[in-house]
Amino acid sequence: MKKCMNCGFEGQDGNFCPGCGGNLVEAEQIQQFQEAPQPEVSYQPPQMEPQPTPYQPPVQEYVPVANEEVSVGNWIVSILLCAIPCVNLIMLFVWAFGGGAPKSKSNWAKAQLIFLAISVVLSLLVSIVMAIAGVSLMSGTYY
Repeated sequence: MKKCMNCGFEGQDGNFCPGCGGNLVEAEQIQQFQEAPQPEVSYQPPQMEPQPTPYQPPVQEYVPVANEEVSVGNWIVSILLCAIPCVNLIMLFVWAFGGGAPKSKSNWAKAQLIFLAISVVLSLLVSIVMAIAGVSLMSGTYY
């Protein structure tokens, strides 16, 4: 007697099941197949140690610098403000290091501060040399 392995239909003739179209196999072969020990296949992935993640510095957000043009009127006001004593120092420091001024004005203010520092140092040196020369000329005269 033949039996279908798919649906269990039992019949005598033919090689195919009339119900599902599967192969008809002798009953003895089915019993042998069911009784045969099936190898157990189990896949176990290899155990891996967790790898330390490399240091990644924090990402800084890119902020584009506005490269604005400075108008002629703005330059005139800037130069007039630099002509006022004490205000000029304050404004040069604000423009140079404040961060709100356009790049060209910031660079100009830094150059002005450097030029001012050089002028002060040279003025002090010249004053000291003149004072020493005056004292040396006066030391030779008697009243």
